[in-house]
Amino acid sequence: MKVLLLLGGIIIGTATPKAASNGIDHHENISLELFAKEPMVVDPVAISFAANGDAFVVEMRDYPYGIDGKGKPGGTIRLLRDIDGDGVADESHVFADGLSFPTSVMAWRSGILVTAPPQILYLEDTNNDLKADLIKVILDGFKLGVTDSNLNSLRWGIDGRVHGANGGAGGRVFSPLQPNLEKIKLGSFDFSFDPDSGHWERTAHTGGGFGLVFDQAGHSFTTYNINYLQQRIIRSPYLDNNQSLRKFEATVNISQHGESARIFPISEAQTRVNHPEQAGHFSAAGGMGIIETGPFSKALGKSIFVCDVVGNLIHRDLLTEDGPIFKGSRAPEEQTKEFIASKDASFRPIGLEFGPDGAIYLIDMQREVIEHPDYIPNKVLQGMNVRGGENRGRIYRITPRGQDLKRKSLPHKADKNQLIKMLNSSNVWLAETAHRLLHEKGHNPQSAKNVRELWLSCSQKVDWNLIGESLISNSPAMRENALILSEADGAPKHILDRIVSMTAEDPHPRVRFQAVLSLGEKSHPQKLSSLAKYLLCDAKYYWSRKATWTSIAGNSHKLLSLLVNEPKFTASDFDEHRGILLKELTELAAREAKEDINFYVWLKTLNLNAIPPSDQVSLLEGLRSSWSEEPPSKNMHQHAKDCLDRLDNLEIATPVLIALYRLINQPLPQNLEKAWLSAVKQISNPNLPIERRKTLVTILGETSNTEAQNALLELLESNVTSSLQESAIEALRKNRPDKLGQKILKRWRSISPSFRPQLIRLLLRKSNDRVSLLDSLDAKEVTVQELNLDLEQRRTLLRWSSPSISKRAKAYFGDHEYSNRKAVVEDWLVKLPKKGDHATGESVYQRACALCHRMANLGKKVGPDLTNISHRSVEDLLSHIIDPNMAINPNYVSCVIETLDNTIQSGLLSEENEHTVSLTLPGGLQKQIQRKSIKRIEVLPTSLMPEGMELAITPFEMRSLIDFLQQR
Repeated sequence: MKVLLLLGGIIIGTATPKAASNGIDHHENISLELFAKEPMVVDPVAISFAANGDAFVVEMRDYPYGIDGKGKPGGTIRLLRDIDGDGVADESHVFADGLSFPTSVMAWRSGILVTAPPQILYLEDTNNDLKADLIKVILDGFKLGVTDSNLNSLRWGIDGRVHGANGGAGGRVFSPLQPNLEKIKLGSFDFSFDPDSGHWERTAHTGGGFGLVFDQAGHSFTTYNINYLQQRIIRSPYLDNNQSLRKFEATVNISQHGESARIFPISEAQTRVNHPEQAGHFSAAGGMGIIETGPFSKALGKSIFVCDVVGNLIHRDLLTEDGPIFKGSRAPEEQTKEFIASKDASFRPIGLEFGPDGAIYLIDMQREVIEHPDYIPNKVLQGMNVRGGENRGRIYRITPRGQDLKRKSLPHKADKNQLIKMLNSSNVWLAETAHRLLHEKGHNPQSAKNVRELWLSCSQKVDWNLIGESLISNSPAMRENALILSEADGAPKHILDRIVSMTAEDPHPRVRFQAVLSLGEKSHPQKLSSLAKYLLCDAKYYWSRKATWTSIAGNSHKLLSLLVNEPKFTASDFDEHRGILLKELTELAAREAKEDINFYVWLKTLNLNAIPPSDQVSLLEGLRSSWSEEPPSKNMHQHAKDCLDRLDNLEIATPVLIALYRLINQPLPQNLEKAWLSAVKQISNPNLPIERRKTLVTILGETSNTEAQNALLELLESNVTSSLQESAIEALRKNRPDKLGQKILKRWRSISPSFRPQLIRLLLRKSNDRVSLLDSLDAKEVTVQELNLDLEQRRTLLRWSSPSISKRAKAYFGDHEYSNRKAVVEDWLVKLPKKGDHATGESVYQRACALCHRMANLGKKVGPDLTNISHRSVEDLLSHIIDPNMAINPNYVSCVIETLDNTIQSGLLSEENEHTVSLTLPGGLQKQIQRKSIKRIEVLPTSLMPEGMELAITPFEMRSLIDFLQQR
């Protein structure tokens, strides 16, 4: 055990490392020990190891509102030293202080780079007193916002640049090192820069969160609160290649669990103060790590880690290939548990970094409140100590189980040849640091065995011979990176020929994808034909199509013509992907056309007999996608009409044809005029097949007149299946009649509850609909409980509306969780004992809950399933038991059905189709009712679960029931 000493402000010694993992559950193939803890480190949020092994730690001591609570900067950089190399810090020095809300640090040359918004700083100790005395501003102009929206995650890239994540705050960025250059808006992009010159550029769409990692081939991944695992798929330069391409998000979720994925914390469940429904799901993802080589990879494979600071855990996904991109999925052994999870509610994991010994260092901020106060309702905030834990902090050292990792020779004194040898190390930190040092010293290898050597060899001047060799390498990563490097000016013909051939001939979809992107700014006689072949091969992949669209600026209709005339394109095995491909490519061609008549001439001369009707519809859908945003100019109207007139008898295209004529302000041909008038008359006929009625809905949705809109609105108050109601609402949303919100709210109780969340989002978009919503509350046509608004939706009404709307909204909503029985809930919270009894809880469950709720193998499934709700807090569960109408889940609302013989039946609407409606009754009984016998269906504003359960239960029984529900 090491002794804690204070010598002239230097902290020496720390706690016994073996005591690190109390209360922490983790994967069986790893071990955790403490590297450092308070007072040696406080509020850590980032760590970087210099080439000599020194650890620089960012201490965000000014979180959340400044060191004085009034915005005063107080961030610190702590220098930790492990003198004897045993994996435990021996010394702690304050390297720099007074920094503005620092979020990230990276070793660079003889010092460090630090993100301290609005700046990125270079700090160096020039007089060897272990304190920075040289401070240089490298970049400036980043916006200082809420802490988790600030720039973060400095990373050394294989391209020899420093990369960072935007965080969402953005800014207008400039470098004092280049005073003659103007400020450039960062916008919604991440960035990279050269610390020596200050040159910076936008790189990829930002995920908007706290975290950024690269794999060994240079693919990048980022995170954001709910959307926890995203890949930055297409970088900014490629997105700029085709200005006619509709803007799209190129950094997207790749998790098989989707957004707000389920997580499995083991700490005592806490009430989520802003989004109670997010308990047990990703809501505060921030801080990442990745492994694919080294001592961990044998047991863990290619794994990516994402911290959830609210859940007190670290989640792991396995990364596997999914065509040109990756996908993330839980490991088989972690289907219902996490890679690391702690029972300590102050365990706040916020990042993982490799160290010189090959171990992974886990940063734990140790704050009691990690939710930024801006996101906490004011009433709740008043009772919180938002700086609780400000004197604590932990850094853990993770090693493979049974392996005592020791740091070996450090690279700070290595010569060129030794550094080049280190590039091949399976120790990620060593290989990356050697790469950075070689770059800093201007040393280049003479050959390229891996991507780091390849980039170094071409860092000063592109070696086309080396590029050519790498394009035929056995390694997909080498071929990908050689393609990126080939984008430099002056590529010789044999390189261009090779790139063109790789688009369709390379065996790996990710390499083909990169070849297409790299062709973007290049011309070649075979470019279009090679892209056509590529689409025939990879059109099934969404991102392969997007890559193609970035590369064909001005040539879309030529590529479209090539495909339509290609025999393989009409082959039956291509049917599944042909429609979407035709639609997307036609849309792009139409957007490019503008005043160019050639595209319309091609459409008018197209041999329709050679194109199946479904493909003709896809072409028309592509036109509509383009014209809806920017219709053809008046000069092109006649040419556009001539194209449509050739197809006006194509019955399956009736809806889209009506829309297209309307978009170019041309009168409808007689047959289309008859079609929509017929739809108005037929739409209410219950004897028509549901699919036919949906087609009629689509036709009316394209007809912007009162008669069609009224016909659609009638479906919302009729006895029709929910899928038809949903189609009607979508059609109404598209042509947006006047007072749509008011008209929907008048029919609220007739509308199927399954798509109420969509309707609420629609109603909150426009001010006049917000007024209608409040009018409906006043008239008691809807209730607060039915709306079930989350915090952001309530704040839309309270904070981000006009003063008159805000004033009215305050009568119904507060900036906190609402309840119509809040006083009862608060009274019971005081009464509850700290612990209950499992057997008593089960007895209460069987007596009071099992008739309508199922938990594992107990009870009946009528209301929500109560299995696996251990993530719900005591307060949360108590609130829902005592006040079942507090916030009604639209999937579990009561429904009343009146039949033609005046019989009334109520229950949960469990299933419906064209012919029948099924209700689930208490006890799990099913009641099926023929739709033709139904006079009226009304959704009730209350839950099936009655209020007043607390009248028949003691506080001990209530606590026992809650403990039983929280069982793991």
